[in-house]
Amino acid sequence: MADTEYLLAQYYKRTQKIDSALVYFESSAKRAEQENYNIGAAIAYNGLCRNLYLLAKYEDAESACKKALENIKSESDIEYMTKADTYTALGTIYSRQDLIEKAQENFLKVDSMHFLRPLRPDVIAAAYQNLGGIHLKFDDVTLAESYYKKANDQFKKLPVAAAEFYMSSNNVELGKLFLQRESLIRQIVY
Repeated sequence: MADTEYLLAQYYKRTQKIDSALVYFESSAKRAEQENYNIGAAIAYNGLCRNLYLLAKYEDAESACKKALENIKSESDIEYMTKADTYTALGTIYSRQDLIEKAQENFLKVDSMHFLRPLRPDVIAAAYQNLGGIHLKFDDVTLAESYYKKANDQFKKLPVAAAEFYMSSNNVELGKLFLQRESLIRQIVY
């Protein structure tokens, strides 16, 4: 039942019926916890978290992410990936609130996890892209560029249509970086 509710939540998410998606993510998570189905609860809470932060409900999103992490009890492939994806979601929540140190801490956890055990390209690329954005915000264009390029290297591993989509958004960020670099150079020269 928990998996069925999770699939319904995903369906409603994809059909832009977010209120229904939230109801089913939460129901799936709670049912999975009652059944001691930890990975089911972790995945459902992760879905709930990601949808809540898109609605700018950051406190609720953070709570859901933390519940996802609490339900991860082993380092199986799916749990390891869910943990990394949840740290990325937490980083995003903090970044959107300008809590940069907390955001960076969570994105760097994902980077460390990738160093120990390769993550799915979309998961690690999201962390790299966000780290690039953090460093760009603080005019560290060299480190920002490095992270954006690492993100593109990971995006290239995805199927062509997905790779093109994600790389195009990442390349917009690289474009901003080049403009910022040019502006910084002009400030130094003049």
